[in-house]
Amino acid sequence: MKKNSELIKNKLLKLYKKNNPSNPTNLNKRLKIAQNDLEKLSFPLRFFKNLSVGDFGCGTGEFAILAAKNGAKVEGFDFNEISIQIAKKNSKKLKIKNCKFFKKEFF
Repeated sequence: MKKNSELIKNKLLKLYKKNNPSNPTNLNKRLKIAQNDLEKLSFPLRFFKNLSVGDFGCGTGEFAILAAKNGAKVEGFDFNEISIQIAKKNSKKLKIKNCKFFKKEFF
């Protein structure tokens, strides 16, 4: 059973690395899209202030960064090391200190 789940995990990771849908080409554009998605759900960004937020399956971290920019303390988790590296780079680029990213397995 464990061998089978390892095989599935490795195939999934290989496919995800090849076709990463959240690999942004323009960070500000991706953040604006994330903000628009939340606004469509009538979710006021001010609610993030002073919250602790866990973003599981955070990808490259757009929603985590958006929450952190609006006052939340955020931890983002994803199984893809490439996505986590991009998320860390993006938060550093934007000088966001209240947002941390970690590579974690979901299996």
